[in-house]
Amino acid sequence: MDFLKNFLRKLVTHQYAKLFYTFTIAFALAYHAVYLCIFYALDVKPMYIFNIFSVLLFTTLLLITNKLKSFVLPISIFYVEVLTHQLWAGYYLGGNACFHYLILLSGIVPMLTFESRIGLASIFSLFTMVVFAYLETMAPNLQAQQAIPAGALYTIRATNIFVVVLINIGTLLCYTYMIWHKKYSLEASIQQKEIQVALQSKKLLDYQNKMIISLANLVENRDTDTGEHIRRTSSYVELISRAAIKNGLYPETIDETFVQHIVRAAPLHDVGKILVSDDVLKKPSSLTPEEFEEIKIHTKEGGRIVSEIIGDNEDKEFVQIAHDVATYHHERWDGKGYPTGIKGDAIPISARIMALADVFDALISPRCYKKNFTKEKALSIIEEESGTHFDPTLAELFVKLQKSA
Repeated sequence: MDFLKNFLRKLVTHQYAKLFYTFTIAFALAYHAVYLCIFYALDVKPMYIFNIFSVLLFTTLLLITNKLKSFVLPISIFYVEVLTHQLWAGYYLGGNACFHYLILLSGIVPMLTFESRIGLASIFSLFTMVVFAYLETMAPNLQAQQAIPAGALYTIRATNIFVVVLINIGTLLCYTYMIWHKKYSLEASIQQKEIQVALQSKKLLDYQNKMIISLANLVENRDTDTGEHIRRTSSYVELISRAAIKNGLYPETIDETFVQHIVRAAPLHDVGKILVSDDVLKKPSSLTPEEFEEIKIHTKEGGRIVSEIIGDNEDKEFVQIAHDVATYHHERWDGKGYPTGIKGDAIPISARIMALADVFDALISPRCYKKNFTKEKALSIIEEESGTHFDPTLAELFVKLQKSA
C-alpha cells in the first residue's frame, strides 16, 4: 500500500487530477444530454426525467470546477449519480439495456482524482467492483418495466458503443497530454537549470578573469611603468597560437581550447615577482649574481601561486597551462634557461609561446634599466636566437607574422 501511495503521489499531481475531473464531468454532461434526447424520443418518461436531473447536476458541477480545491465531494456526488442512474436504467429498461461498465469506470475515476487519499479511493473502487460483479451476474434476470422496441434498443446500444470509443479516445488523449506535459515540464526545468548554471559559470569565470588581471596588474605595476605589458603579451600569444593552428603546427596540442586557455593564462606568467623585492625589480643597473638568483625564484614561485590560487576552482587543463606558463617561460630551447634547465620539446609548448611574447614585448618596451628597441631590432634578435633561446619553428612563425603586420 505504501508503494502504491508513493507511486500515485508522484504520478498524479493536483493539476492532472483537475484535468481528469474536468474531462469526466464534461463527458458525463454530454453523455446525459444525448440520452436525454434519446429517452425523449422513446417516450421513456422516468429515464427522461432522471436525465434532466443529471444534466442539471453535471452542468452545476462543471461550472464550479475551477473553484474547487478538493475533489472528494464532487466525485462522491458523481459516483452516487452514476450508480443510481444505472440501477434505475436496469429497473426500467432491463438488465441487457443498462450500462454497468460506467459504474466500473466511475469507480476508477477517484483513483485519479483523490490524489493522496488512497484509502478513500480504494474503498470507492472496491465497492464499485463488487456492485459491477453483482449487476453483471443479475443482469439476465432483470426484466424491463417498460417495453422498449428492438430498434430503440439497438439505438441505445449503438450509442453506448460510440460512447465507449469516445471514453477510450478521451482517456488516451488525457494520458498522452499528461505524459507530454511531464516531459515538457522536465525538459523546461532542465533547460532553465542549464541556463542558470551557464550564467553562474560565466559570472564565476568573469570574476576569476578579473582576479587574474588584477593580480597580474598588481605585480606588473611594480616592475614596469605600465600594466600594458600583460595586455600586449596576451595578444601576442593569441596571435602565435592561432597562426600555429592555421599552419598545422603542433596539432596534437594547439587547438581552440588551448588558445582560450593560454590567452587567459598569459597575464599570470610573472605573478611570482610579487615575492621579489622592489630593490631588485626596479634596479636601474645590471643585477649582481645574488640579485639574479632572487629574480629567478619568480618562476617556481609563480607556478606554486597559480596552483594554490586557482588549482581547486578551475579547469584542470587551464590550471596546467597557467602553471607551465608561469614556471617555464624563462627556459631556453638549448637548455640554458631556468629554473630547471630543460630544453627543446621538453619545454611545454605554452611556455615556449609565452617566452616569445614576453621577450619580444620586453625588447620593444622601455624599462628602468634600458631603453626600448625598435620593432625591427627586436625581430632581428629573435631571429638570431631562434634555435638557441626560442623554439625555431615558433620563432620563424612569429617573425613572419610581425613583418607582415
